[in-house]
Amino acid sequence: MLKKILKTTALVGMMGGLFLPVMNLSAAESGTSVTFTADTTITQPVDPENPDLPGAGGGTGMAGPLSIDYVPDLAFGSHVITGKVEQYESTNVKPFMQVTDKRGTGEGWSVSASLSDFTDTATSLKTLPGAKISFTNPSVVTQTANTSTKPSATAFELTAGAVAKPIQTAGDDEGMGTFVTKWFATDTGGATNDNVKLTVNTAGAYATEYEGTLTWAIQTTP
Repeated sequence: MLKKILKTTALVGMMGGLFLPVMNLSAAESGTSVTFTADTTITQPVDPENPDLPGAGGGTGMAGPLSIDYVPDLAFGSHVITGKVEQYESTNVKPFMQVTDKRGTGEGWSVSASLSDFTDTATSLKTLPGAKISFTNPSVVTQTANTSTKPSATAFELTAGAVAKPIQTAGDDEGMGTFVTKWFATDTGGATNDNVKLTVNTAGAYATEYEGTLTWAIQTTP
C-alpha cells in the first residue's frame, strides 16, 4: 500500500512538470505482551435483571476459578391435604443461578442438580411421597461486555431422592465469564412462580411442615 501511494504521488508531480525528491523510509519494531492467570477469588452475585450491576449479596461463597456463585432457595407455601396429586407454584418469583468461569482455558463446564427427600421438620421421620420440582422457561444472561457464547439451558425436573441430573452445559470456548440462568415467573408482580413448581401426592402427606435440599454441582466437561 505504501509503494502504491508513493507511485501515484510521483505521477501527479510529473504531470505538473515537477520533480519530487525521493525519500527513503525506514521503520523500527518493538515488542509488547500481556499475560493472564486464573482468578481463584470469590465472585459475588450480580443483579439478575441487569448483570452489569452488583447484586444484593448472599452468595454461595464458592471460590473460583470455576464456581457456582448463587443458587435459589424455594418455598411452596401452605396447602390443604386433598388426597390427590397436586402441583404448587413457588413463592420465589425471581429465582436464579449464577455461574462464573475465570479459568481462561475455554474447556467448558456442566452443572448438575439433585433433590433430597422432603422430610418433616419436627422429627425428620416422615417423607413427602412423590415429590418433584420442575424448572421451565430458563433465560440466560451475562454482562454487556461479555462476548463468550452462552451455555445451554433447558427445562428439567428433579425427583426427590433420585440421582443428580445434568441441567446446564457450556461446550468448548463457551460460558467464559459470569452467566445468570433465570427461572422468573411469567408475571413477576404476582405472588407465585408458574415456572418453578412442586408436584406431590398429598394422599400420603401428614399435616406438618416438610423440608428438602437442592444440591447444585459444577464440573469441567470431559
